[in-house]
Amino acid sequence: MHELYAAQRDALVRLRDSGEVSGEVMRRVERELDLEESRLEV
Repeated sequence: MHELYAAQRDALVRLRDSGEVSGEVMRRVERELDLEESRLEV
């Protein structure tokens, strides 16, 4: 699962870099990914 979250983060950075999403949107989605990933560790 951690590899899946890493791949999602990489895709998110590419979307931001290409201008398809803003930095703000990227941070929001990253926060959601962080929360989901932290639930795995509990």
